[in-house]
Amino acid sequence: MNKKILYPLLLVIVLIITAIAVNWFILKNITKPTSSANNSGNQNLSVDKNNYPPSTAKTGDAESQGVVGTLGGKKCMEKFTVERNVITPEEKLPQTIFEIASLETFNNGAFYGKIKNYSPDNNYQLTELIDKLMQEQKVSTYEHLKADICLYYRDFLNPNGGGTLSYYIEHYYCTNHCQTGNYGLTVNLNPDGSFVGYRTNFNY
Repeated sequence: MNKKILYPLLLVIVLIITAIAVNWFILKNITKPTSSANNSGNQNLSVDKNNYPPSTAKTGDAESQGVVGTLGGKKCMEKFTVERNVITPEEKLPQTIFEIASLETFNNGAFYGKIKNYSPDNNYQLTELIDKLMQEQKVSTYEHLKADICLYYRDFLNPNGGGTLSYYIEHYYCTNHCQTGNYGLTVNLNPDGSFVGYRTNFNY
């Protein structure tokens, strides 16, 4: 074959092979959008395996959150006991990023307070905060002896940036004889970081 034809032909073949190789390399290494780019406004939120924010993933009853026990026929997602003259060690208390700016309690078991530097993105931390306040006995749960506490429902979607916790509590007391009483406790968190807790009659 004439060299004048062979060299240009070889050059064209080399160029075609090079173009194919470059194209294959580029297609193989295209970077896909990352989840952090899609969640640019939520960098401070941890998410579960389905990429739901905690406010969504941690809303529901014990059936959806995980049953840890029962009390008074209620299925509990959190369950613990608070007892007179028994102090829960610091390392066993629930951990929360919330700090209390103020807290007021009343003889009827009601309370209200304010969370310091509250961010609505972290409303789901209310569970740990209230559990901790009860275990520290800064919030009253019993009259004389002790109380068994069951968190059976929580909602961190309504109101937006706030939340609600629903507890069932059995407390033990002695007058002429020892007996058990029960009541409900509702805790409402407002989007500004203020919260209020109050007892309710518990009827099955």
